[in-house]
Amino acid sequence: MNAKNHSGTFVNVSDTAITYQDVAGQQTIPKQDLLTVSLVRSKRRLQNTLIGAGVGAGAGAGVGAAVWENHGWFRGKGTGAAVCAGIGLIVGTITGVLSPGQNKVIYSVNAH
Repeated sequence: MNAKNHSGTFVNVSDTAITYQDVAGQQTIPKQDLLTVSLVRSKRRLQNTLIGAGVGAGAGAGVGAAVWENHGWFRGKGTGAAVCAGIGLIVGTITGVLSPGQNKVIYSVNAH
């Protein structure tokens, strides 16, 4: 089997084929030649980044407030929460940016 990925903007589907638009123009692929058709949701990257940042900052603040000890200039639970929230914010933001977009399979040969 010679599997190949195609991408473009959905145009039409019929009982026998699917049609999409790519840079070369309108393309039609017979359903017998399809394995899967997925809807790519790459626009969730910003949402994932913001969620990661919020969860990381919140978790960092909670851990910092719970375990922080007085260290020289850095005194008090509030300081621990703030420092650890900053670290959690950075880690959560990076995790959110690197998380993959969610793809939704809308057609699969195995489903039939």
